[in-house]
Amino acid sequence: MINLNFWIDLDPILPINYLRAILLNGELRFVTAANPIQKNSIPTEADLLPPKLTSVEIIMITRLAFFICAALMFSTSTTQAQLINFLPSAFNAQTGDGPINATIDISSSFNRANGSVTLSVANGFVNPQSGGFNWTVSETESTTFTVNSIFDFQAVVSHGPNLGSGDFSTGSAPRDGVIAAPGESFTLDPATLDSDYVGGQAGNSFFVDYVGPDTGAVASNSTAFRFVSDQPVSEVTVFSTNTVELANNFSFLLQDVTAVPEPSALALLALTSGLFLTRRRQR
Repeated sequence: MINLNFWIDLDPILPINYLRAILLNGELRFVTAANPIQKNSIPTEADLLPPKLTSVEIIMITRLAFFICAALMFSTSTTQAQLINFLPSAFNAQTGDGPINATIDISSSFNRANGSVTLSVANGFVNPQSGGFNWTVSETESTTFTVNSIFDFQAVVSHGPNLGSGDFSTGSAPRDGVIAAPGESFTLDPATLDSDYVGGQAGNSFFVDYVGPDTGAVASNSTAFRFVSDQPVSEVTVFSTNTVELANNFSFLLQDVTAVPEPSALALLALTSGLFLTRRRQR
């Protein structure tokens, strides 16, 4: 006899309080108990519900099994949306605008109820040369985004690929990066780094540095630098020390990553027992 240690507290649904599933000689059998002391005992053959259950018992346990399975697997409606790029235009900002301090409702972008997801920007700037499509920062002007929602969102900050070299870096250092909120962190996608660039971290600051030679020309990575949040994000500040001009473009993207509940062992066993008992009744 294999004891699956599967107890369900049935009270007050049924007069009995506990139900244990037992795998005996290839058959799924059940034993009931009325109290915690009895449920901890080792059942004997005499304790088990008969293999040929009555129609009432079959209906009772089958309905219970499917009820538990459905409740665990379908009680929460969740989605995993695509990454959405929130351009300055989402805040009705145009080329050269800034500083921008505003909050917008972005719920509809993720098929959520109105008011359930808001995005705030503090000290945002639009690159005067980008046609209104790019956020930008400088050594003296960083930008903070705040997500307010009961749902979970992953953030991606994509810094433009131009970073270094020395002759064209008017700031204190050729560095782009993000500052995470306390308790949060970001990962710089290593696949985005060419040999002249290295990632680093100092406290809650995550960045990429240009470490190549001074070529006398603007240095550029082959792709944008992607900083991805390691957990649901609440707030992130985007910065650059590469130039003193507002010429360090970046994009801010969000993805709904609200957890999709996995079917637990309880749900799977409940479903299995329901199917098993249904087959027994059909024999």
